[in-house]
Amino acid sequence: MYCKYNVFLHSLFMAIKRKKLISGIKLTNSLTKEAKFFLVANNPKQRQYEALRAFFVENLSARIVSERFGYSNGAFRVLCYQFRNEPKPEFFVQTKPGPKYSPKKDRSKDRIIELRKKNYSVKDIQFTLKDEGINLSAVYIWTIRKEEGFAKLPRRQEGERLNRPGPEQAAYADIRQLSLTPKVIETRVGGLFLLLKTLSDMDVHKIVRKMRW
Repeated sequence: MYCKYNVFLHSLFMAIKRKKLISGIKLTNSLTKEAKFFLVANNPKQRQYEALRAFFVENLSARIVSERFGYSNGAFRVLCYQFRNEPKPEFFVQTKPGPKYSPKKDRSKDRIIELRKKNYSVKDIQFTLKDEGINLSAVYIWTIRKEEGFAKLPRRQEGERLNRPGPEQAAYADIRQLSLTPKVIETRVGGLFLLLKTLSDMDVHKIVRKMRW
């Protein structure tokens, strides 16, 4: 008797709960336009998504979900079967990235190919384009070379390389020209000499010697 009474109470509670859920979804007059977009799905894909979410996430029964979203029991069972067996169900629009277009790079592509056919290396092409007012990275030029199927150039001798200005080599310091006679020297790093005097007063050299550096 006690067991039957508990079953009766549970059934009554679920009936009241279902009634509240169903009636609550129908009372949409007080909802805002934004809330209706989520709660009253008009798009078929959105309706399928919300119905499946209510069944699998909110653990509502199939009958309640069918009544709420306007499915027959059989149609909703088919929807669940398709969802379980679909590898990648599509409910949302997949946006495709737009074409990557760079006028400067597109115009320079033909020029890169032209110079590569003359056996210009990536660095040669980069310097040549820079002289022509086109600044491109070596990585981009290398990518174009690879996309167009150009093989890597063999190692060239010094005379075979493109003549381009290199870094200027500084003159070697000649210690024989060092003179400790008093004189005035113009320099932009004169503060360094003041720092050396400060370091000497702090006996930094003794600290270094003690640490055996």
